[in-house]
This record gives sequence, C-alpha cells and structure tokens, in this order.
Amino acid sequence: MSFSVGILDALFGEKITIEIPDCFGNIVTRSVSRKWFEKLLNEDCRSTAGKQVAKVHMLDAGSGYRVLFWLVGDDVDEFTACRLRDPDSGAFYAIHYFEQDESKTEIIDRENWEFARGKFMS
Repeated sequence: MSFSVGILDALFGEKITIEIPDCFGNIVTRSVSRKWFEKLLNEDCRSTAGKQVAKVHMLDAGSGYRVLFWLVGDDVDEFTACRLRDPDSGAFYAIHYFEQDESKTEIIDRENWEFARGKFMS
C-alpha cells in the first residue's frame, strides 16, 4: 500500500507523532501529517496490522518529487527495508523512471538519491 497526500501537506500540514516498530523491533517515533494518518485510518486497516509504515522520498521522471508511504512487507520486502532504510530518518529514497517503455522503481541510498536530485532539479 502506498499513497500520497500531496507535497503541500507533507511540507506544511499539521504534524502528529506516532510510535512504530523499526526493522529491528525497536519502538521509534515518527512524525506524520494528520491528513496522512486520517487517510491511513480510512484505508483497510486490517492490512496494516503489525506492519511498519515507511516514508519514501520519490523522484519521479513524470511527476517530480513526492512523498509516499509504503508498508514494509507489502510495498518493500523486509530485507530491503533493513538494508536500505536511511539510519538517520528511517525513510527510503527511491527513483521512478522508464526504461524501454517499462516502468521501474528503485530504492537507493540517500547519498545517490541526493546526487540524482541535484541532476534532476538542474
């Protein structure tokens, strides 16, 4: 499951703090927008029971920068989550592009994502 509540809400929306388990089972706090949390509650919550919600910074060739939220185990496997999740923010950094008319999404480390963002935004 992934959904976006929009860049303006991600940047300027009212924030709330939730506690969720990280990939090692430790309880961590995350700041999310109230609109995102309400949308999550309105979705089928049975599918989110016991799963981690992860923030994803996405660079998209078609729609630019956006913030998404993925479920670990559904949208990204647990091994990838533990390996590529940013240790400072707990977020993922991904790029979406087309290769030979095929849609592809790759999760990359933050350093390479920042490099790509610099090239993308210039």
